[in-house]
Amino acid sequence: MNLFKTLVLVGLVFSMLAGVFALSFDTYKVDGTVYLKVVNDQDQQVSMNYAFVVDRTSPCSKSKKLGQICLMYVLGPFVENGTLELGPGESTVFTYSPLANVKDVKFYQLNGSQPVLLYTVQAGSIRDAVKDVKIDNISYSVSSKEILVDIDNVGDLNVTFPVTLSVEGMPIIIADPDMGYRKIPTYIQRDSKTVTVNAGNTVTVAFDASNLSPGTYLVSADLDGDATPDDNKAMIVVPLAKPDLVVTDAYVQGMRLYVTVANQGNDTATSFVTRIEAQYQDRTLVEDKQVQSLSPGSSEILVVNLETGYLVGVTVYVDTANAVNELDESNNQYTETFNQMISEPTGGGAGGGGGGAVNPAPPTPVEGDQ
Repeated sequence: MNLFKTLVLVGLVFSMLAGVFALSFDTYKVDGTVYLKVVNDQDQQVSMNYAFVVDRTSPCSKSKKLGQICLMYVLGPFVENGTLELGPGESTVFTYSPLANVKDVKFYQLNGSQPVLLYTVQAGSIRDAVKDVKIDNISYSVSSKEILVDIDNVGDLNVTFPVTLSVEGMPIIIADPDMGYRKIPTYIQRDSKTVTVNAGNTVTVAFDASNLSPGTYLVSADLDGDATPDDNKAMIVVPLAKPDLVVTDAYVQGMRLYVTVANQGNDTATSFVTRIEAQYQDRTLVEDKQVQSLSPGSSEILVVNLETGYLVGVTVYVDTANAVNELDESNNQYTETFNQMISEPTGGGAGGGGGGAVNPAPPTPVEGDQ
């Protein structure tokens, strides 16, 4: 068994005995600097005293030569200690330079007078840092009329680079006397933005696409030549300009029901009715609410005064009369279960605040009740 495996095994033994946290380590180098990344791999907070130690040696210089004898001299270790605080999945990076002085890197958990070696690596085993950014997804936002490019940085370095977006329309088919029929792509627009993505993070870059007419487009994005275009292409569909009405939320507060209606389409919805049905154990309360106008990306909260009784659930129908021509007509119904007793507020005063008990046993039905 080599020295590294022995040290790891010793660390594991101490971990079981001393309650050492589950951390993972990675060491890399770039531009003469050593980086030690520490990651909290467990689902609880890490709080521990640590020591980041670099054993150092200095190569002999010409001024230290005596004949053929090279007088090597050893520098004392570099030590940084303190308290490490990491939430679940969080990480931190320790650095040391110059790389030329590094003999090995160690990380200890300090448990009183008995430090526990959690990690060690020899200088010769420290890898080069990796620059690795990639496009995770390309999509079109109907409500904002933007093309969204999700970029992941799965490398070690924080990077800044231009992102170039190209949008092609449907190809034009022409007759070529030498090659027969061939397709010529029509470039609609090309745009570029400079972004910074830190190591381990994802950013979304938004490109204005409000000038695109309804249709299907081939979109490609390039990260400063870091990836081949074929890996970063997507077909997007720009729909006709229409609203799209949905219910996003419904909740009870006191004697009132609040329903949020939103327009997730790309055009304004004008004058529509939303029907709200509050289903009690023994009856249904029905109320229609008129909405005069709802612009793309906006929402409106509708309020219904409830009656006392055991409220089982609520069903909401947006644009119940089909007065609005929408992008999607199949998402206009919303159902929410409450199973909640609605009662008059106590302590004086009617209206807003208060509310009844939540989730009591429902009343026993009486024979003959409808």
